Amino acid sequence: MADDGEHERAGGSGSGRESASAYGGRPAFRPAGWDPLLTRALPLASDLPRYRPASRGRDLVAGITVATLGIPSAIAYGQLAGLSPVNGF
Repeated sequence: MADDGEHERAGGSGSGRESASAYGGRPAFRPAGWDPLLTRALPLASDLPRYRPASRGRDLVAGITVATLGIPSAIAYGQLAGLSPVNGF
């Protein structure tokens, strides 16, 4: 056997050299961007400047619907687990 690693390249053992060529010579991972802290902590913050106030009513209806369905089910799962309803919520 050759000690220079020739058998690894020819045999396709999954070394890191093959994965680098799978992307056309580009690195497999791109460097992380330097977004502002608010955008990294709260991804929704990047969409706020483009938010249209006309969709405010639909968003309110969606939020009320999710709360109406989510709160009772959370309370019920808490009771099934043997907890008080407040802890399930």
